Amino acid sequence: MKELFLNKIKDFKNDKYLIRALFFALLNMGIIFLIFGFQKYSDTSGYIDAIHFFQGQETQVDLRWLLRPLGAIFASPFQFLGQGAGLIVQNVIFYLFSSVLIFKITDLIFHNKRQAFFASVFFVTATPVIESGLAYLTDMGAWFFYLFSVFLT
Repeated sequence: MKELFLNKIKDFKNDKYLIRALFFALLNMGIIFLIFGFQKYSDTSGYIDAIHFFQGQETQVDLRWLLRPLGAIFASPFQFLGQGAGLIVQNVIFYLFSSVLIFKITDLIFHNKRQAFFASVFFVTATPVIESGLAYLTDMGAWFFYLFSVFLT
């Protein structure tokens, strides 16, 4: 098990296109946060209320937020960073993982790491990913699990 893990790390270090794709995703994310900040939308308060509900705090929460609990549950451990910060932390993690999944899916299909790099770049710079994927929402987690299911098939 330990050897498998070490081999995966070695493979990752040797994959210059994947490292470049992750670097580009980090750079893009940093620029988005620097220019636009952390975006809030009309749904943001509902997600924050759901987080408070799952943390055991007394709050008024609409039933529709409780029917989709995964985002709020994932964001709950990071709430100590600030109001709604768990949503941003969760989205940053899923943003990077989604970038890797796009890379891996494209590489599996076309066997071309350069093409996989460009697919990853196009994904992380797509308007929906930039606009709502890096905001106080749970969209990035949904996209990640969709991409993960595609990857597994």
